[in-house]
Parts: sequence; structure tokens; C-alpha cells
Amino acid sequence: MAVLVVLLAAMLFVGAASAAEGTDKGPIFVYQKINTSELNATGDAETVTLYKMSEGSTPAIIDTIKLTNGSILWDTLVGQNTGVWYIDSNDVENADYTAIWYPEVTLKAELATEEGGVWTTAGDSIDGKTINRATNVSFILEAPKLAGVDVDNGKNATVDLVFTTPVGGKTKYFGGIEFAGIQLNTTREVQDGAHAIAS
Repeated sequence: MAVLVVLLAAMLFVGAASAAEGTDKGPIFVYQKINTSELNATGDAETVTLYKMSEGSTPAIIDTIKLTNGSILWDTLVGQNTGVWYIDSNDVENADYTAIWYPEVTLKAELATEEGGVWTTAGDSIDGKTINRATNVSFILEAPKLAGVDVDNGKNATVDLVFTTPVGGKTKYFGGIEFAGIQLNTTREVQDGAHAIAS
């Protein structure tokens, strides 16, 4: 048995991507380092206040978050209040807004075959199977909200696959390939061998 556990580590950095009459400033993520100038209308604010509002005809403030430039958006600030937050105003009709999400990535590992330099998988999971270093495996990463989002000045989020060996060691290598810094460019990334195929 080669792999017991596969862990994901989403690496998030600065930024937000580019509801009402206000401007959609794009999503930000829990654990992300926040660039407040990308959220604030004037582009030079050192702090922003985010307002989470209730639904309905007379929205009320549910929660607020005050962020300074370069601060981390911790999970303790957000709790379960994901979705739309209004920036520097609780005026849901006119305020600029962003969406806050947890950086969720799901992983599937499937047996893969290679023919003529092209890797394919038929959805045959490796769960419960005995594999070794010679086994061809496709790792399928799905991140519908996180993928393709600018989180670092034009760069997308990256993911590392961390493998736990039978003796408890940790490694990012499998079959001689390092699975580190995988760009989440699309909602579904397939990593197999030395190839990265987006679909």
C-alpha cells in the first residue's frame, strides 16, 4: 500500500477579484490576506468594514467585520456567515459588495490509463484498492468557487497534495512526480503523472 491519506493545502495570498446598484468586487476567502484597496471604492483605504445583512424587505445588520490592509480574514470572524457582504455601508440598495467563501476543494483519486501520451480516467476510484508506485492515478480537484479567482495580483490559488505513507511520513511526491503548487485555473483540474489537464 502506497497511499493512506491525501490532504489538501490551499495556498491563498493577497487580493480580491473584481446585488444592487453597487459594484461587485468579486469573492474573497477565509484565511486570505486582504488587500483593502481592492475592496474600497477609492482604492486607497487602509481599513474596510464589511456588513452582513439579513434577507427580506427591511434588512438588518447580522454581523460586521473590520479589516485593515494586509490582515487575514480568519474563520472566527466569518463563522457560518458566508455569501454577500456589503462594503463600508449597510445600504443594500447602493453599497459595493463582495462574497466571502471558505476555500473548499474536493479531491477524487481514480485509476488512470495512458495511451499515446494521453491520460484518461473512467471514474474508477482507488478507494479500498491496493496500489503501488507503478499505479497510474489521476487526482481530480474540484473548486467551483475558488478556481479561476485572482488571489495574488493576477495569480490563481494553488493546492498541494500531501501524501501520508504507510509508515506515517509526509510527502508531496507520488510516482516520482511532485504535486505542489497546482494552479486552480478552472473549476475542475485533473492531475495525472507529469500532465495537468484542465476541463
